[in-house]
Amino acid sequence: YEFADVLATIGRFYNNAQLGPEINEYGHALIPRLNEIYPYIYIWRQDDRAVPKLTNYIGWETKVHTKPRLISLARHLVWNRKVEIHSPELLDEMGFFVQSVSDAGYVSYEAAPGHHDDRVLAWMISVKISNDESFGGHAIEVSNRGVEAQQRNDSMKSDTEWAGIRDRKNSVIDEIRDWA
Repeated sequence: YEFADVLATIGRFYNNAQLGPEINEYGHALIPRLNEIYPYIYIWRQDDRAVPKLTNYIGWETKVHTKPRLISLARHLVWNRKVEIHSPELLDEMGFFVQSVSDAGYVSYEAAPGHHDDRVLAWMISVKISNDESFGGHAIEVSNRGVEAQQRNDSMKSDTEWAGIRDRKNSVIDEIRDWA
C-alpha cells in the first residue's frame, strides 16, 4: 500500500511519468491504491490481435506468453543500437540473465541460480510500455535497400540465437556482445 505512494511521488517528480507496475503477485495489491492517487498508469494492451486493443486492466503482467515479447523487443532495440544502457548494475544482471531449455524443449529466460533479474525485467517492461505508448516509435523507417540489408543482418543474428538455444549456455549479455 505504501509502495503505491512512493511510486506516485516518483512519477510526479519525473513530470507525471507513466508508471508500468508489474502486477504479478504483490503488484495486484498496490494497483487499487495507485489508481486512486495517480492517473498515469500503463493500460494493458492485447497486442496479439491484428489491431492492438486497450483493455480495462492497468499495469504489466509478466506471463509465459508475455515474457518472450519483452525479450524480443529488448533484443531488437539492443541489436539495432536504439538504446544505450548506462547502468553497470543492469549490465551485470544482464550477464546472468540466461536462457534455459527444459527437457520438454520449452525455452525460458531467468536469472542464473544465485543471481537476480529484477533490473532486467524492470528495464524490459519499461521499454515495452514506452514502445506501446509511442505506437512503435522506436522502430525506424528505412529505404528498400536498407530493409534488404537489415533482413540479411537479422538472418545472421537469428542463426546466432539458434546456436545459443541449441548450446543452452549463452547468457543475454554474451549474446549482446556477439551481436554488437
